[in-house]
Amino acid sequence: MWDRLHQLVLDELSNIDELDWARGCIDAVSVRSERGRADRPQPH
Repeated sequence: MWDRLHQLVLDELSNIDELDWARGCIDAVSVRSERGRADRPQPH
């Protein structure tokens, strides 16, 4: 539910020119890493 609501708010802000996608950034906390850190020791 929250993901959909978040998307609707972003879409609405974009539609009324209140959101500049050219200045956006990604919060690393919410972006999943596909492989993890390269320098992290592997579990045994």
